[in-house]
Amino acid sequence: TDELDLPPAISAIERRLTLAQMVAAKDRAFDGQEHWAGALSAADELGRLLDSFYTEEVSPDALETLVPEELAAHWRASLAFLTIITEIWPAYLTERGLMDPADRRVKLIDRQTAHWRAAPPRHPVIIAGTTGSAPAVARMMKQVALLPMGAVVLPGLDLTSDQRFWDSIDAPHPQAGLKQLLDELGADRQSVAPWPQTAAAKAAAAITARREVFSVALRPAATSDSWRDWAAAIKADRPALDAALSKVMLVEAADEEREADAAALKIRESLETPGKTVFLVTPDRDLSRRVAMKLRRWNISVDDSAGVPFANSPCGTYLRLVAQWLMEPSDAVALMAMARHSLFGGGLEGAARARAVNAMDRALRGLRPTGADGLARKINADKRNGPAAAPLLDELLDGLKHWPPSDAPFAERLMAHL
Repeated sequence: TDELDLPPAISAIERRLTLAQMVAAKDRAFDGQEHWAGALSAADELGRLLDSFYTEEVSPDALETLVPEELAAHWRASLAFLTIITEIWPAYLTERGLMDPADRRVKLIDRQTAHWRAAPPRHPVIIAGTTGSAPAVARMMKQVALLPMGAVVLPGLDLTSDQRFWDSIDAPHPQAGLKQLLDELGADRQSVAPWPQTAAAKAAAAITARREVFSVALRPAATSDSWRDWAAAIKADRPALDAALSKVMLVEAADEEREADAAALKIRESLETPGKTVFLVTPDRDLSRRVAMKLRRWNISVDDSAGVPFANSPCGTYLRLVAQWLMEPSDAVALMAMARHSLFGGGLEGAARARAVNAMDRALRGLRPTGADGLARKINADKRNGPAAAPLLDELLDGLKHWPPSDAPFAERLMAHL
């Protein structure tokens, strides 16, 4: 019921296009022209800025005080542009009876937290895999930790380093988020119970030694003097270090492509060992997609827990191919790429569609025609393939007649495309 009390969230595509329209309006007011490519890019950046404001619970009004008055001459021009998110966007949402998705998410989290505070659930509630960097999430984690059957799992918390190490952690350190979260929870590391381990895991000295290696390597600069003591201890027990790093590999790749090659090869090597499974854990979505593509060449399918971006889905790919052909209707390569997609119909089905597409492909080989009319002339001139391909091309060119002109508003062209 709490969720029903909130206005619905504006959709991602509507938010992006509306912000782009607002940017284009600013462009038009400034120099009399709309720059849609730049407007869409600026809309993406404004969307990320809005997400940051709402998630971090920072008022957009804070922009006014970011720069001292005596240094803010050029900043005023930027602030005039940013009225899109400080004034125009909130007014638009109010008029439409909608909420920004990030704002709504924060409010839903706070409502769930308040509900658990008022009526603690009688079932287990576990929060895992987050450092609580967003204030609303940190408040929820604090409440869950207080529940009778609540638990908060802190990923990778260093429980072995000394207090000097912990007190010296600053913002760039990997443990900084967890340290801040514990401060928010009013807890210290001594109150955090280690994750239960099997007897075999507890007995694995290499795992314990590996944790110590990484903890020492990541010591804050103010405590790096302890490296000397650690180095002396290692000399006395070199086998322990060798065991700790025996299954750790460092690959210094020249670029993203070589990085993906290395990961894909290691995954394939593991899967060729009977009974082995393998995970690739990375926050880099581009890397994971590259690795998945390389594995598909070896007929290895992967289950990507983050899903597939819409632009790379069959439907998204088809829409991009259609858009590419609409930009240049005389481009036979773009036309055939669209026509050979599984979602293309052209008013035909099954074998009839395949025959028409193949005939069109053969008829369009050779010199590129000029304009959409040139396509028709070239196909009609092919006495062998033209009769089979002409009806399909006529269907496409008929649809092209209804395509808005290049100077039409972007929203009109997008709706025609969809």
